[in-house]
Amino acid sequence: MRFELDHFFILTDQPEQAGDLLVAFGLQESFRRDHKGQGTSNRRFEFANGMLEILYLRDVEEARNGPAKEMCLAERVAQPEASPFGVVLTRTSGSESVRPFKGWSYQADYFPAPNAFHVGDNSNRLHEPLCVYVPFMAPVERSIDANPLRTLAEVTLLVPA
Repeated sequence: MRFELDHFFILTDQPEQAGDLLVAFGLQESFRRDHKGQGTSNRRFEFANGMLEILYLRDVEEARNGPAKEMCLAERVAQPEASPFGVVLTRTSGSESVRPFKGWSYQADYFPAPNAFHVGDNSNRLHEPLCVYVPFMAPVERSIDANPLRTLAEVTLLVPA
């Protein structure tokens, strides 16, 4: 396989409740980050082999009109039938940086050019999860932890037929 899961996210309008539920379940929060120009912030929960990101709108206007507007994040939060999920892929060790799916380039304000995300063409299909590839990120050395709450075994996303 040339690609691996870096992290997945859940877009919510209740980040405190969602994050606190994960903490109560036994997951450990690492740090929070604002995504300037994207209109979002997050709560991060690290695993030995990946990360779960609770993503939420910090600024609706920035999400609707900023450089990430084609990701339709504000629309996904506003529409209950929209998929709140996203997967973020990186390349595996020893593989070339090729695009895993058709998409468009998103130059985030928080990464220096030319380090741009590759966002799937499906970003405007709100019933589907967002697909993001990070071509500029080197493969991360992952490990498996004996604690089952520290290792992602599988991520399954279902979409309506």
